[in-house]
Amino acid sequence: MVLTLARVLRIPALVIVALVALFLVQDRVSAAAQTSTTSGDWASTGTWVSGTVPAAGDTVTIASGHTVTVSTTVSIEGVTVDGGGTLVVTGSLSVGASNLAVAGTVNNNGTLSVTGTLTGAGSLTQGTSATLNIGNALAPTITTLDATTNLPNTVNYNFAGDQAIKVNTYSNLTLSGSGTKTGTPTSVSGALTLAGTAAYDAPTGLSVGGALNLQGGALTIPNTITVTGNTTLSSGSLTITNIAGTKTFSGDITVNGGTWDNDDVVEPVAVSGNITFISGTFTSGTGLYTLNGASKTITGPIT
Repeated sequence: MVLTLARVLRIPALVIVALVALFLVQDRVSAAAQTSTTSGDWASTGTWVSGTVPAAGDTVTIASGHTVTVSTTVSIEGVTVDGGGTLVVTGSLSVGASNLAVAGTVNNNGTLSVTGTLTGAGSLTQGTSATLNIGNALAPTITTLDATTNLPNTVNYNFAGDQAIKVNTYSNLTLSGSGTKTGTPTSVSGALTLAGTAAYDAPTGLSVGGALNLQGGALTIPNTITVTGNTTLSSGSLTITNIAGTKTFSGDITVNGGTWDNDDVVEPVAVSGNITFISGTFTSGTGLYTLNGASKTITGPIT
């Protein structure tokens, strides 16, 4: 093809090859470092020193004194928020492998997904109904991750592999993707959800203020757990592995496609709601199940 083009244009083949190589090199290095020049919307050319809106492969710096708002759907390689700078997400922002480094402030009122590390001495505050997806094996090291001021909101650890959880107070906490999730949340005031094939050994004294949802994966309970809301197993497994501590479920327990396993240690279980088995596996073991309150029911083929 190069020789044919050279004959048609009467240009030496080596020149054509050099031009093609130059084009490919320029294409590989086309990513730019963009810096804000004023406060404004991310999609506005006037927000950026270059006068152009950042492209997917670019890295971006929000300069001190500027507030930049992502109101649409944006994918970017990396973001740095300088001290005194503010990034506001009302749409959807995906940050790639070059990390989200925050010395200033991030207010997430939409969906923020971080593939690289989430670092910095600044703060990230979750808004009501906001979702933060953390797709890195390392736990976030950002100084302040505020997931409880504006309720409810969700932090989802969705790395495809072993992943560490930041010691933090959460509203809704989701563990998805795959691999083993490790770490102890200070508390979960809302729902705790397992999905995908994620495996999690619940820490001692785990307290879930809302629902416990198993949509996949494996939850192991070696010690005390308290669930205030309903517990629903639609996939995955919940296994009680130790007689230490107490297991208290204040809402209903429903198994509809998942696995409940209390056979190995026959641990006593306190339930303040109803127990319903629809499908899946319910291995109750021979431990004592105490149902507290009036008119409680056990439904389904449970031994």
